[in-house]
Amino acid sequence: MRRLAALLLTAVLLLAALAGCASMPRNAADIKQTPARFGKREIHADGFRYRLEEALAKSDVVADVTVVSWLDERLEDFPPMTFFSVKANTLYKGNIPDIFVMMQNGNQEITLEDYPLFQVGDRLLVFLFGPIAQEEWDGSRRITGVDGAYSILAAHASVLGIHAMEDTLYAIDRDGYITGAVGNPLRDGGERTVIDGQTQNALYDQARVYEQHESPLGLRGPIRPRAFLYDEIVREIQYLLREGGEQP
Repeated sequence: MRRLAALLLTAVLLLAALAGCASMPRNAADIKQTPARFGKREIHADGFRYRLEEALAKSDVVADVTVVSWLDERLEDFPPMTFFSVKANTLYKGNIPDIFVMMQNGNQEITLEDYPLFQVGDRLLVFLFGPIAQEEWDGSRRITGVDGAYSILAAHASVLGIHAMEDTLYAIDRDGYITGAVGNPLRDGGERTVIDGQTQNALYDQARVYEQHESPLGLRGPIRPRAFLYDEIVREIQYLLREGGEQP
């Protein structure tokens, strides 16, 4: 019952946020949920991963966002892609529309290295590059409405999930790499809060961190997530941006 109430509340909040935006859903029936979190098969994709400082330097946009609706997917061509309508909550670097299109690698047929597709209502801290012109997305089938979409830097390796628990906001690095150099104390000299094991486990359960493809290939290796207070990881980001001359 609580989960149903939470889902209904999420839909109401999303619709309220989108009121006045002609290109976005006007009622709950128009919001499309992701067809499947995991595809029917899993693939490995070679690519770079970045620590936080380098990800900030290489990204065009860093933002706290909420997934509004599934839009479309590229099934016929490689690499697999899924497109989402996304709402920008807070912008930390770059410029981006309040509502924009974001691409995630993978689709309902193919999962990239055991990383599930986003769902409506997911709140994320993302490192993006773009905007990217329509022709870059086109394969054998033209995917309409994705001109100017943004892509996640280093695929799934530059995303932190944002989750609330007992009135506290946390950021979870499921991949465990981008925050690998975030230490204690933080770069600004402040102490980083140590999150106890019980709270971490409850957070990871809530975020479904260890949920895997039904036939995992073991391509990602062991999952070693890291959890932070949201405000503290934002402080680290803002400090690094100031040091890099990208924020006053």
